[in-house]
Amino acid sequence: MSAVTRIIVAVCLPVLLFFGTAQAASAEVLSLSAASFPNGIWQSGVVMSGITVPLRANVTFPVSVRICGLRLTFTDNYPDGDVTAKLLRKDVSLTASAFDAPITIATVSSSGASDLEQTVTTRAVSDRVVDVTNSFYYVEVTGLRWALQYGDEFSVGLVGAQIEYRIGRVC
Repeated sequence: MSAVTRIIVAVCLPVLLFFGTAQAASAEVLSLSAASFPNGIWQSGVVMSGITVPLRANVTFPVSVRICGLRLTFTDNYPDGDVTAKLLRKDVSLTASAFDAPITIATVSSSGASDLEQTVTTRAVSDRVVDVTNSFYYVEVTGLRWALQYGDEFSVGLVGAQIEYRIGRVC
């Protein structure tokens, strides 16, 4: 290695390490507690004739974000149903129709019943790049319920949802 090459390496390598080009991208987490969902603390999931009302919470991302995953924390001791959370994107560009269905970015669901608090996570994400100019984003949670069945109390309750993202880097 020549003297010039050694000087370049000695000067450039610390600069590159300092500015993070040789470091792994770290994830950020956007958290939505049950209180982020209007009426999201137990009462909103009351079963009326077997129908549950979905809960929705707005998600505001920073610019230049890539979505990496979705996580849902909940309680579910109801053996006949599961809770599902979806991260959805609604296109609001000038060419979009108000009647177009939102696009599902990620989905997680419970499976079975447990008396313990549970967390389910997915990194299966479609449409990772966030477009804050032409879209808005929200999390929709369905399957929340509270019911008395056969003299026992069964409930599915929301604790919160988290979205993992990275700014300006791939997941």
